[in-house]
Amino acid sequence: MSLIIEALQSVVVLLIIMIIGFLLMRLNLVTDYFSMDVSKVITVISLPAIIFYSVLTNISQNSLLTLFQKVLVPIAATLLNYLVSWLLTRLPLFEEGDRGVFINASVNPNTTFIGLAINNILFGQAGLASFLVYFLTNNVSIWSFGQYFIEPRKRDVDHKSKIEKFNLLALLKSPPLLAFLVSFVVVAVGP
Repeated sequence: MSLIIEALQSVVVLLIIMIIGFLLMRLNLVTDYFSMDVSKVITVISLPAIIFYSVLTNISQNSLLTLFQKVLVPIAATLLNYLVSWLLTRLPLFEEGDRGVFINASVNPNTTFIGLAINNILFGQAGLASFLVYFLTNNVSIWSFGQYFIEPRKRDVDHKSKIEKFNLLALLKSPPLLAFLVSFVVVAVGP
């Protein structure tokens, strides 16, 4: 029961912070530029630093193999989710431009920011390895397939839809993912 109360307390704190941010924006005390700058600081500096530190302090060379064996479950779940979402978009409820957004929103929830804190509260250090496996799968999915699904299709001269080539190097646009991968190399190489 105390675990549930701790989790709820964390959610309440986040909710209060969101309300304060909303009120500050509504009162014009914070601009859109400030909001974008804070978001950049979080995604480019804070989150990568937390992930790098968490991997280095909680994962050993011995646990790397176990961690990579666990990655098959989130990969299978993500692929199954893509299939189900794609099948749902074939229903007449969806227009052409909404299909990719629906698939991406269904498969790739961005739970990294809040997820790490809540996972840490609920499971402590024992749950970090599983979270990091999910994080890796989720980020690869977001920055590859997810980005591919939501990008508008380019039009050629004849106004026909032209699909861009899939670019796996687009994954390197994610600072948290880069921090994750670099930290794994550091752990693997070891002292």
